[in-house]
This record gives sequence, structure tokens and C-alpha cells, in this order.
Amino acid sequence: MKRSINTFSARLLLAAVGLAVAFLTPQLALAQGPTIYSINPSRGLPSGGGTVTISGAYFGSGIFGTLTIGGSSATVSSWSNNTIVAVVPAGLAGPASVEVTTGAGTSSPNTLYTYNLPLQLLDTTTSVGPTTAPYTSPLPVSPGDSITVSNIMAGVNQCIFTTLSDGSGNALSGVGAVLVPTTVTTGSCNVVVSSSSLTFTVPNLPSGLYKINSISLSTTLNMVLPGPFIRIGSAVSPGGGTPAPPLQISTLGSMSISVVPNQSLLGTGAATVVANQSGTWTATTATPWLFLTQSLGAFPGVVAGTANAAGLAAGTYTGSISVAGTSPGGAQTITIPVTLTVNSPAVLTANPTAITMASSYPAGSATGYTLQTGAPGLAFTVSTSPSSTGWLTVSPASGIAPTPITVTLDPSKAIPGTYTDSIVVSSAGVASVTVPVKMAVSGLFTTLPQQVNSGTAAGPDHTVAPNEIVSLYLTNFSCATAPVVSINGTPVSWSSYAPGQINYAVPANITSPAALTVACNGTTAWTFNGLTTAAVVPGIFTMTGTGKGQAAVVNSDGTINGGTNPATRGSWLSVYGTGFGVFNEAGTNGLRTVAGAVTATIGGVDATVLYAGNTPGATDGLQQFNLQIPAGVTAGTAVPIVLTVNGTPTQTTATVSLK
Repeated sequence: MKRSINTFSARLLLAAVGLAVAFLTPQLALAQGPTIYSINPSRGLPSGGGTVTISGAYFGSGIFGTLTIGGSSATVSSWSNNTIVAVVPAGLAGPASVEVTTGAGTSSPNTLYTYNLPLQLLDTTTSVGPTTAPYTSPLPVSPGDSITVSNIMAGVNQCIFTTLSDGSGNALSGVGAVLVPTTVTTGSCNVVVSSSSLTFTVPNLPSGLYKINSISLSTTLNMVLPGPFIRIGSAVSPGGGTPAPPLQISTLGSMSISVVPNQSLLGTGAATVVANQSGTWTATTATPWLFLTQSLGAFPGVVAGTANAAGLAAGTYTGSISVAGTSPGGAQTITIPVTLTVNSPAVLTANPTAITMASSYPAGSATGYTLQTGAPGLAFTVSTSPSSTGWLTVSPASGIAPTPITVTLDPSKAIPGTYTDSIVVSSAGVASVTVPVKMAVSGLFTTLPQQVNSGTAAGPDHTVAPNEIVSLYLTNFSCATAPVVSINGTPVSWSSYAPGQINYAVPANITSPAALTVACNGTTAWTFNGLTTAAVVPGIFTMTGTGKGQAAVVNSDGTINGGTNPATRGSWLSVYGTGFGVFNEAGTNGLRTVAGAVTATIGGVDATVLYAGNTPGATDGLQQFNLQIPAGVTAGTAVPIVLTVNGTPTQTTATVSLK
């Protein structure tokens, strides 16, 4: 195949458009993804419900994206470019990632927020508790009892004490006494806690309700984790002394877990526990293959567990979880049944089990087949032999069943004969599946035209992108006048011609599959019905016309970049390419930017993209990219330059000259 561009030169193209360089201001830079600096407060209870303020940058003024904490969506009440105010969703105890997602991307994972388990009280003198209940179910204690407070904010400066209260924040008579750990003198508030619990002795206080708090003195936390109440003497809960009804606990269904051994030996399950009144619960299990990941909380709550099927044969196993609850109405224990199903190992399948195709030219064209995969959940890879390059392609190259595999057989890229190959679908720990493929091509074969991207000279390929300049080579074809290139019957807006070669710009509204027609003097000379499209097929024009070497670049002073005319690092330059897809609507300045996300590297260092769009005064197939050269890039006469649109890069062989 002829791979050089004989008549289509980037140098001539630049001259034709008068080196129309539109150096745009930095305000046209692409939108930057969100960044989170802090969240305040940075701790809360697993039940959620607290209001937090997230500070950062690039959230987007007046543009609501999504905010997640610990993977769950938070309810946003206000949103600005630097601040988001939201209500924390419920979550599991431990660090949680706070992430903001906008149209420009998602902020980096982090551990900025922590779900603290509720403070838990245990009267170690009388073995009453533990309790995390609110004032409606205080822990009964007596002066002199030893009390242990668990789940405090270990590792930060804080004090553990009580405030005299009626449980609703209203002060009781005689306010002034405080409860402190026995190792700390009354009034001190500077305790360095290195463990998750502290023990103190109940002072000789009057009968009443006293609340235990964990107070963080850290300037970065500066928050209070509210805790449960204790009751001294005969004090009753606010609202009077009416006895609460007996506690009744129930579960909304059992816990069922299923595992497939050669996918994962671990499986998770959950069950919800509810009660007829406020209270707390603690879950335990003696089932050997089950361990609990959420084992305490307040009603209503979720008991969560993970099953480990290691060493278990395929079959059904039963276990149980004991849930003990306490409340103003007393205590109760219930049992939650747990069922573990260990399935037989997954088997990889592919359907159909064979693919056969017969074709003749000129009727033959690319044909797609769908290969279904199983069992669900298995990760797989797909491969073919090198000998099938061109006529047999598969996509995607990897996936997770039941993702289908598209198989394409293209007789237009083969000479008459019989072709055989195999598609191999593989998965770790599972027997691979081989699907035989056979394609028979018969009849008269004439030389098909070859088509390449005019920037990269890569090909041959019958896949094009909107706004791509393509070079089409026709064997034994000549026309006294400029031939007319049409796609789906409509002439393209721009084309050029030299004997044996036609360059044309693919229209932005092309649909797939498309019919490509070349007419000479009003008579159709050649037609191809198998033209397919992709969103982007990007390439950078080079001065050699081969896709390699010095790129088509204009320095900030309007001169053409080259070995004897390098650009200064830190300055601007314009790069010319093609195949970057459709444009956005024109702005007030009349320019249309590339709809896809464009990034650039020079010498492997990220470069700022100031503008990516149409070249003023030129065909839409010629795109212009204004870049700021990184100051720290290494100088040289052949520094690699790569543009990427929506994750698809240009060729890696184009270079610029820098000093």
C-alpha cells in the first residue's frame, strides 16, 4: 500500500489557509476537575444526618453535580464554586472518601471524613450495659461505680465529661458538677487519648441525668460527638415517669449469602433489625464461616456480615446471628437465620460455538457477529492469532460476562481464498473457550482502494471520524477534472485531487455505515458501501506527510517551527491536526471548539491547552490547537508531541523543536 502523502502536504495546507493562527486567551482553557481541601466537621455518627461544609475549588458556580460520602449520595443544600453544604448520609464506621463529581470529572479519593461509632457506656461495677441509647434509656449507675466509655475519638486532644441536662439541652438545677476520668482533675480539658476508651468513677452527684460527650480540642476537628446518658438515683426520663412498653425486636427478613468459589470465596449479606421503641442492639455469631462487619447500632439498624467459603463444598449451609437489644422497655434477644449457598465453580461459555461466512467480491463487505459470554461475573480476555490481522477483529478485548463480544469479518481486506482462525475467550482459573472462525472469499477480486488518515498516514482503514481529512488511493484512476466525492449521496464540502489520490474532509454529520462514492464528469467511477465511523480518529499533520517527524506547528511569532527555528519553552504555539470529531456551537468570537476533552503532552510533560477547535478560514477537517509549552520540558530539535481527545491519542511520532 502506498503510505506517503504525495500531494497533500501540511506545509502547503498551512500556506493555503494563510497561516490563520488564532492565539486565544487563557480564558478558553478547558474546565478543570473538582478539588476538595477540607470537610467540617470531619466526623459523625454512622446514622448520618449531620450538616457538613466541603471546601475546595472548581465545583462550578450554580452547577449542581453529585456529592458522595463513603460511596453514598449526600443531600446538597447549597453549591458554589468553592463551597458545598450538605447532609451526611448513613455509612459504616471508619474512614470515608468524600468525592465531588461534575461535568469536568471527579475529585480524588480520600479519607477526609470518619464515621465514629456512637459512644458506648458500660458500668463495670455492676456489669450493666453497654448502652448507646439516648436519654429515654439512660444507664442506671450509682456514685462510686466505675464507668467505661468506648468509641471515643482516639489519638486527638479531648476531654471526656458530662453536662447536667434533661436530655433536651435544658440545664437542670444545680449545674456545675462535672464528671471526669479519675486520672484527670476536675475542670481539666486537655487529655491526650491514645486508646479508644477511658474509665472513670462516678462522683457523688445528686440524682439526675448526666450526658457523656467526646469533645475534640483539635483545631482541625473542633467538634462534639454526643454520647448517651447516665441516670443517678431515681431520676426519670424527661416527659414523665410513664413506664415504656416491653421491648419487641424483629427482623425484616433473613440473611442470604451466595458465593461462586472460582470467582470469590467471600460473600456479603445484611439484615435490618427494628424495634417498637428507641434503643440499641449488639450482634454476635458463633457460625464458623461467618464474621460480622456491622455488629452494633441503634434501632432501626443493619446487621452486616461476610461469609468465607474456603474449604466448603458446593451446597447450602445454615447459621445464625444473635441480636441483643436494650431500651426503656427492657431487653430482648432474637435470632436471625443465615443461609450460605456455595455454588458450583463457574464455567466460561461462548455462543455461537462457531462462526462461518461465505462471500464474493464485489458484493462482499464487512459483517458483524455477536458472541455472547457467560457465566455472569467472570472477567475474560479475547484473543485471535496474528494471521487474522485485517479480516478478523474482535471488540472488546476484555470484559466481564455477560458482556457481548462483537466479531467482524471483512472480506474486503482479503484476497480470494479460505481463511480459518479461532477466537479464544479466557478467564483466570476457568477453562478457556475456543470459537472456530471460517471465511471463504470467492469470485473476481480487483484491487481495493486504500484509505489513510492524512495526518498520521496510518491505514489502510475504512473507519473515519467526523471532521477528519482522509487520503483515498485509487488504482488506475484518473479524471481530467476534479472528481466529486460524496458520502451517502451528498458531496463533501472539501476535497483535493492528484492522479491516484483524493483527499477529502469527512462531514460532521456522517452516519454509519456509509456509502462513499467518487464520480468523474458526472459518472460514478467507484463506490464503497462499507464505510464505518468512529467518534474520533485523531492525527497531527507532519511536514514530511508521513505522520512522522517535524509536526505542522506555528510559533507564537507566526513563523513555522523547525530545527532551525525552535520555539521558546514557556511560549505558545499552534499545532494542526485532523479527526478530532464534532465541534460545539460557535461562540461570540465565531470560533467552534472541539466537543471532546483535549489534552496535550510535549516531551512527556503536560501542556496547557488554550484552544482546540476549527482553524479560521480553513476546512473543518483542519483543526487548530493552541498550547503553552511547559517551562520544564527538555529542549531539543525532535521533542515528541501528542494530543489526546476523549482518551484517544494521536500518533507518538510527531515532534517539535524547542529551545
